[in-house]
Amino acid sequence: MAVYEQTYKRYAGTLTPDWSRFLIIPRHAFRAVFKSKLFTAFFVICFLPLLVEAILIYLHHNVGALAAMKLDAREVIPVDAFFFQTFVYFQGVCAFFVALLVGPPLVARDLRNNALPLYLCRPFSRTEYVVGKMSVILILISAMTWVPQLLLFLFQSYLEGFAWFRANLAMASAIVIGGLVWALLLALITQTISALVKWRVVASGILLALFFIPSVFGEFINVVFLLIYPVGIPLFFFYQIRK
Repeated sequence: MAVYEQTYKRYAGTLTPDWSRFLIIPRHAFRAVFKSKLFTAFFVICFLPLLVEAILIYLHHNVGALAAMKLDAREVIPVDAFFFQTFVYFQGVCAFFVALLVGPPLVARDLRNNALPLYLCRPFSRTEYVVGKMSVILILISAMTWVPQLLLFLFQSYLEGFAWFRANLAMASAIVIGGLVWALLLALITQTISALVKWRVVASGILLALFFIPSVFGEFINVVFLLIYPVGIPLFFFYQIRK
């Protein structure tokens, strides 16, 4: 636009509130993420265990459905702390793979293409940029872990009664706190690795190694000590007697 025309006018529309400006990042990130049909299918599959969990809770309190399926009430899995722990653990594993697919390219792509000046030249602080990138992981993981698990807990409480809800209120707190901590941990780790490495494939490999290598090494140590323990104790006492 030529300067002499003087047709430029200041934007007169409604301004976005300062506190919500970081939400522009997850909004556009979700558009890019869910363009992939493969990721969308995987994300939907991650909700199937929640459907199974809801069906089991419903069957546990529906005598007519049990009679139609020719099942005994004793054969249905009891809805207790172990029941919720199992499904929370499974959803946590699914959340890790979602973070593995979504997290590494969030910051790495911007750093590799020198796109940070395009963010920071606008009324957008570095803190808002970091919070916006992390909120992508936090929202996705929360939507598939503690939020539906808390809804299923309330569903179980509705069917079982207020006495069950009051007796198991600590379980709901554990679901929320555990889900938030897991989501925050994955968001911090994925964004840190993405910023340091700047390459998606390498960042994904480091993230896999960071979680799986210590687990494998820990299991190896446990097996070694379990093999040594039956032989080591008699040898220790024998050595003490000889002294």
